[in-house]
Amino acid sequence: MTGPGGAVQLSDLQFALVASLARRPGVVCPPTVLMREVWGEAGDRRRLEVLASRLRSRVAPVGLFIASVPKRGYRLEVAGVGSQR
Repeated sequence: MTGPGGAVQLSDLQFALVASLARRPGVVCPPTVLMREVWGEAGDRRRLEVLASRLRSRVAPVGLFIASVPKRGYRLEVAGVGSQR
């Protein structure tokens, strides 16, 4: 993945999560949907939290932000494109 900050390497799971969120930019996606799209099944919410946390630090240099929305899910924001950050 590349952006203004250069290129970043993502694991397969990180890529699957960012791709899932990118299908709904700016929209809060529930954890159950993300777990199903990333792992193909309902999964462990803590595992999703760890994956999202690691992904945040990887995609920040390319202008992406993974927002946590308490009790609702996650949202992908693109720097400078209507982000609420």
